[in-house]
Amino acid sequence: MELLRSATEAWNEDYFLANSNNLEIERTLATQHNTLNRALSTRAQEVLNKERSILFEQVLPDEPLNRVIEIDFDEDSIDVEEYMRKRIALIQATRKDHFSAGIQLQKIDIYAEKKLMKLRDELYEEDQSIITGFFFDKYQKLQKSRLYEALKMMPKPAVHHCHLTAAAPIDYLIRLTYYDFVYYNDREQLFKVSRNGVNLDGYQQVTTLRKYWSNSVTFDNYIKQKILMGRDQCACQESHTIWQAFQPKFMLTCDLYNHYEFFEKILFKVCKVFIKEMVFVLELRHIFGMVIDDNGNPIGVPEEIKIFKRVLDKIKRDYPLFTVRLIICGLKIIGHDHCLKMMKATTEAQYLSELVVGWDMVNEEDAFAPILDYVKMIKEYQGHTDVDVVLHAGESCDRSNTNVIDAVLLGTKRIGHGFGLAKHPHLQEIVKKQNICIECCPVSNIILGYTLDLRCHPVRAFLHQGLPVSISPDDPGFFDAEGVTLDYLYAFMAWELDLADLKQLCINSLNYSLITDDEKEKIRPFFEERWVRFLEFVRGKF
Repeated sequence: MELLRSATEAWNEDYFLANSNNLEIERTLATQHNTLNRALSTRAQEVLNKERSILFEQVLPDEPLNRVIEIDFDEDSIDVEEYMRKRIALIQATRKDHFSAGIQLQKIDIYAEKKLMKLRDELYEEDQSIITGFFFDKYQKLQKSRLYEALKMMPKPAVHHCHLTAAAPIDYLIRLTYYDFVYYNDREQLFKVSRNGVNLDGYQQVTTLRKYWSNSVTFDNYIKQKILMGRDQCACQESHTIWQAFQPKFMLTCDLYNHYEFFEKILFKVCKVFIKEMVFVLELRHIFGMVIDDNGNPIGVPEEIKIFKRVLDKIKRDYPLFTVRLIICGLKIIGHDHCLKMMKATTEAQYLSELVVGWDMVNEEDAFAPILDYVKMIKEYQGHTDVDVVLHAGESCDRSNTNVIDAVLLGTKRIGHGFGLAKHPHLQEIVKKQNICIECCPVSNIILGYTLDLRCHPVRAFLHQGLPVSISPDDPGFFDAEGVTLDYLYAFMAWELDLADLKQLCINSLNYSLITDDEKEKIRPFFEERWVRFLEFVRGKF
């Protein structure tokens, strides 16, 4: 105790010295005091405080250490109305930059909006972490929700970003394995499809394999687990590690998707899925040369185009406004040779059909060469074609990723994902000025580890800054999703969107699609008609 008392007295002497104008001494003594405090035990600190209080009262009886300062508030003198006027003006000025500022809601819109907000609140009341929790713990509940049912009926004129070889509903893909010319190698985890049979080591007919299991449902669930992204593969929540599980899915299902018979069936099914989701224009990422015959040989670009035309003609009999457009993709995992090959195939396809409208490059951005390595090739290609470049760029959390910079310099019509755009404020202004739409894929960004909490997704800020954004599903067939409704639902909840925001996102999807202006104008009145029907559905159903 004597040691504590001595320390206290020493500190108080130093304290009075510090009341001089020597600020340097004051800072030094304050530092010494903080160091001393950290060294004392909790009990010793209490004793020290008591002793110090006594000393101060003795030395400064008229200056108690813990005096209460009383303030006489005169509320009448505070001009709250002026403050509120400034506040409202600031909010209105901020709102002018918001991407949906131009949408005027009518009475019917406002009534339906209240219903949608109520459905959103119901989900949060049941589970506060319904959007922020681990995706694989929550998504099925969302798919069964009344809000999902409502948003599925919302007209979504166009989808900008969907990979055809990852778009089929999982149950439909499993159904294809019931054909007796489908084979599976469990060791290699690969499917083969051929009416000529497969005599390769390790491959067995799936119809035969299914008989070895206790029942077909158990086997089918086993295959589903192989195809779909799952909780164990995404639990690390680190994008590069997740990609190591994600990329092999494309190899696993390659023959299922690309055998010429299955390719046509899947294309038809995918189109029907999006039609049910009230989509008019489906823009698919596609790779020429992957569709094969029974001998495993590519059927060629002309035959692939024939399949697209045949399927589209069949669909248009019942849905004349629906259409498909193709964005052809080079594989960076193979390199420059494949990207150049896809450029040539795109040029060839242009002479055969108006369906081909864009060119892109795919694969994990952080694992393979940046766009910068392809600039010379792309610039030369642009000098010989009018096909738009529509580049994946910024699907990355890596600070060194500069793909969005090169995508903008190369004149990309849209930016696939654009997550990395958040690191470049000046570039955001250029994107806004040049009217470049960002293809946002909320569910994909969650599953692949680019955002752990969608509320913090950079696109939320882009919307408030007035940057053009659209919503797309990316790879719904590997995410146990159908169409694009789940992506809209996540955006609606996580970003606290209102009905005007939803409508502007839908309008953006049409405005920034790669169909002609004449085609857009034909679709626009039908979209408005469907929008009214959607509002009436929400009012009547919920």
